[in-house]
Amino acid sequence: MQHSAFQSWTPRMSRDFGEAIVKARHRLQESQLFSDEALAALVDKHPRELSDFCAPTHDEQGHEILPAGEIGDMSGAALVHAAHQGKLWINLRRAMNIHPEYLELIESAFSDLRRLAPRFRPTRFSGGILISSPAARVPYHADKTDVILWHVRGVKRIHVYPNAQPHLRDEDMEVHMLDIARDDLPYDASFERSAEIYELTPGDMLSWPLHSPHRVENVAGLNVSVTTEYSSWRSALQNGVYYTNAVLRRRFGLNPSPAANANLAERVAKLAMARVFQKLGWGADAAEPWTPPQAEDLTGALAPQIA
Repeated sequence: MQHSAFQSWTPRMSRDFGEAIVKARHRLQESQLFSDEALAALVDKHPRELSDFCAPTHDEQGHEILPAGEIGDMSGAALVHAAHQGKLWINLRRAMNIHPEYLELIESAFSDLRRLAPRFRPTRFSGGILISSPAARVPYHADKTDVILWHVRGVKRIHVYPNAQPHLRDEDMEVHMLDIARDDLPYDASFERSAEIYELTPGDMLSWPLHSPHRVENVAGLNVSVTTEYSSWRSALQNGVYYTNAVLRRRFGLNPSPAANANLAERVAKLAMARVFQKLGWGADAAEPWTPPQAEDLTGALAPQIA
């Protein structure tokens, strides 16, 4: 790694970061920490409770979903090999936080980004590593926190949509705020008219405005990306509005004003209300009943890919 984590950065990127989509060039892909051998060792040592192994399937409505599966005692080398060969998506949550060699790498990048982007002021972050097959896809969804995607290997195509109606409805985000496990959103093919499409190659970094819906398609090769989710006072205030509105709508039958219309005073007040509602358990009471897809045994499906 050289003295800076970035190969390119412009004054416009500094102005746009956090307000618009920003694509820049980084150097994380130069590290040997993302080789097949290093990733296999990482899969083996990473806590299994923070590891997701997913094979795409479809729900009752025909939408593609990524339910977590069971991989038994399969080795990291076997799983990385399976990812090369077929449809497998591995998410090593908080890998960039837990393992010192990876933490050093992302902290260096964050240090440079704080210097370059005045709006980048995270209060906390979580960094994961995504390892996915050449044909893997991630359905249309929106993250609850700000996200930066640091692409390291393979070719990936990402479609990013406006974080406003009809692509992002208040009612859908409210449901997500009440349930930490839910991120997927209703998708309509007409949304593609508003999509901005980016093809990412090793060394590309992409960030987008908070809550922007997006979906991902792998294009070629084993794909490896570092995804950093971070919280800030700005995201806390916005999420507080959604959470409070969710409780007001579902518990009390009110019709709160759209989250986008909330001024600073309302955001501060609703963040405080959200924290009170959480302590009272009203958010959990208002959450919609939902059963996540049952984990399936993936060992049989992956066996042909390993052979």
